Amino acid sequence: MSKRRWQWLAFLGLFLGYWGSVFCRTATEAVMPAMMQDKTIQFDKRTAGTMLACGNGAFILGKILCGVASESFGGTRVLTVSLLLVAFFAIAYARVFTASMLIGSYMLLKLFTAIWPAITKLLSAWFDKQDYGKVLGGMSIGFQAGSVIATVLIGSMLSRGLHWRTVVTIPAVAMVMIVCLKQFILYESPSKLGLAPATRETESPAKQKPQDHPMDPMSVRQALVYMMETPVFWVVAVASMALSGVFELQIFMPLYFKEALHLTPGQAAQAAALAPAGAIVSLVIGGGLYDRLRRQEKCIMISTFLLITVMCIGTLWQYKTLTSNSPWWSRSFSASP
Repeated sequence: MSKRRWQWLAFLGLFLGYWGSVFCRTATEAVMPAMMQDKTIQFDKRTAGTMLACGNGAFILGKILCGVASESFGGTRVLTVSLLLVAFFAIAYARVFTASMLIGSYMLLKLFTAIWPAITKLLSAWFDKQDYGKVLGGMSIGFQAGSVIATVLIGSMLSRGLHWRTVVTIPAVAMVMIVCLKQFILYESPSKLGLAPATRETESPAKQKPQDHPMDPMSVRQALVYMMETPVFWVVAVASMALSGVFELQIFMPLYFKEALHLTPGQAAQAAALAPAGAIVSLVIGGGLYDRLRRQEKCIMISTFLLITVMCIGTLWQYKTLTSNSPWWSRSFSASP
């Protein structure tokens, strides 16, 4: 089999593994409206907020541990173990009844869904440097598409009357099947199959040596100090933190739609699929325009996207006021002291 076909199989294995982790994680979050109606467990809004916050903390820790483990034990081993543990803790999540056990199992599930460092390590081993943009872009679009498909499937299962515990268990079983398939199509690197390794650098026609980066001779501690003294680093860091907060609002969408629109748990989960669907549109538009725009035009495009995002959040925040009989601005002023 040619190297190109093995590359496609490697991408498929990584894509399915990533989608499976998204499916399991989305299932535990999309069933929260149904969990609140279950009188056999201790679950309310406060528990949901605590669980999601603790899960995000575990997710951050998981990315750090996954990166270190991938360098020490290899990407395929870390990916296999992580995916199996995701399936295990998804099943555990569907079998517990107390709030502490729900939070604990969700934290461990999120800890092992942080598999992106292992995925990027394997992608860099299989694909040439000039293909990184296309491969990572396809993986990002696949992530959002996986969220849409997973949310719609979960909402459909809830609407058909399946218990939320069954809905969470189904993705876990699918994950085990994905891991079994992955073992036959994904290897650590092309060299394991006797193929030529991926090229890390693209030589220029003149074969000129690239300029050294200021951080090349630095230690990790010195590089961190260097970055923290750079204003651009803080601009990007703060922007990433703000965008992460906005992105995490998607998790609360099923609960919000259930209460604001008085939907059933299944309908609320399906309505929440609109958020990742919008992200796909943004990726397609932004990805198609980004390389064609000048620097100032890129800033305008990104600022426009952010402005639209803020307007959408404001609309959701004022939904009940906007749909009332009186204008929302008159009600806002009448409520002021």
